[in-house]
Amino acid sequence: MGTWSFFHWLVFAAIIYLIYVVFRGRSSTGEMVCKSCGFVGAAKSAVRGSLGIEIILWLCLIVPGLIYSIWRGSSRYNACPACGGKDMIPTNSPIGRKLIAETASDRAVHVVTCGRCAQTHSADAAACPHCGFARAPTASR
Repeated sequence: MGTWSFFHWLVFAAIIYLIYVVFRGRSSTGEMVCKSCGFVGAAKSAVRGSLGIEIILWLCLIVPGLIYSIWRGSSRYNACPACGGKDMIPTNSPIGRKLIAETASDRAVHVVTCGRCAQTHSADAAACPHCGFARAPTASR
């Protein structure tokens, strides 16, 4: 019982790898622009999968929980805080500068200020995304 078998070393290596994957993170430096909605700002880090399923797998079966955790940790991506899209690119790239130039006039014209919380949001939104205050319907343009 004093020596470790191959299986023990394999499990130990998998746990070390899991810790590495989960804690290394993929931080993006600088501002990013979303190709889907045109949002400009810092991207948020997101992972695929469900934390609830991960916890259930860890409680019931260790090996599937380990495999699922490694998969979730390796599926990190930069997501848009506004629309949740995966198409975030740096603002200093040629495509990023082009997107910012194309959407700059649209963002300036189609932004309104909420009457309750004074935050700016899209004029197309029926309610403020910050506080939920419903806007009065306006005449069509």
